[in-house]
Amino acid sequence: MLAWLASHNRVALARLLDHDPVWLMEDGDPRTLPIDDLAAALTRHVDGGADRLPGGYHLDQAALRRFARPGLEERVVGLLARARGTAKNHLLEIIRAGRYRSASPQLAAIIGGGYAPPGLRLTAVVALAACGSPDDIAAAAADIVAWGRPLRPPEEIRFEAERDDEIIVRLIATGYPSAFGANTALRLLRRLTGKDYATAGVRLLPAIPAAPDTDLPVLVAGLNALSFATSSPRAAVTPLGSITLRALGATLARIVAERADLIDAEMLATLRRVLRTIRGGGGRHGYALAKDAGLSAAIQENAAFRETAFAIVAAQPGERLNLQAIRTLLIEPGLPVKGGDKPGHGAAGAVLAGAE
Repeated sequence: MLAWLASHNRVALARLLDHDPVWLMEDGDPRTLPIDDLAAALTRHVDGGADRLPGGYHLDQAALRRFARPGLEERVVGLLARARGTAKNHLLEIIRAGRYRSASPQLAAIIGGGYAPPGLRLTAVVALAACGSPDDIAAAAADIVAWGRPLRPPEEIRFEAERDDEIIVRLIATGYPSAFGANTALRLLRRLTGKDYATAGVRLLPAIPAAPDTDLPVLVAGLNALSFATSSPRAAVTPLGSITLRALGATLARIVAERADLIDAEMLATLRRVLRTIRGGGGRHGYALAKDAGLSAAIQENAAFRETAFAIVAAQPGERLNLQAIRTLLIEPGLPVKGGDKPGHGAAGAVLAGAE
């Protein structure tokens, strides 16, 4: 009621600005107030009003978005440097909603510095994705690569690790490949902790279709090293694999579907390792990959890949190795080994003839 009255009565507005600007922010209608009054409310909120909020108080994001008016950009960005705690989070939400591009350097500093609380850094990453420049996104990534994860007391490490991982994954999803390249993305991924049943990796998938063709072998090699403990065909999935494995599967699916000419023996070994994981060797990771049906579908649909794979397998020493590779690459993904490529048709036929 007071917030509504403040839109029509200057005395009520002055009282709210002096004592409880959060009421105006939460229940008022900023569209009815001049920019100067809105700026005064935010300034009072930053300079002490937010400190009186009870612990656990949550200001609705919809209320904050109502303050995201173009005319407030300079004031909001100017307040960000001196804001702290809850008030700083509120300003970041306004910056995100208003897409205040002039805040981009400060957002990058919050993310890359490592001194801010993880919740604040996570909000800053989301805001940077909405309005950040490529240069500032690259600067945040470079800082994290250079300085690593924030130093925390031992009792906080496990609690905050998942948020730290989410910050890095969101930054990669925001910046690759528009702001930085594959090597920087992989160096950021090496800063992850990973955990059982992590879900952050799904955010990496939209970046894979945008990756330049020249990055694909780099991504496969790097993601493979992060996802598996060894180079063995039956290698265990690492803790990081809970985040990186789905991106590895998506990258391989794109190569199989679009660039079979990039496949060599080492990449084929990685593909076999991922396929073993899909069929259950990786437990929970196999289940996550099974939901990404693109890899098996690409193998089934791309004859050029199958010819390339057969040629590589046929060149390997030892009949047993050849048969195992054929089984992993064809039978287990569901290919009809007797109804598609016939014996006698090129390299594929030669190896299949030996298999039969």
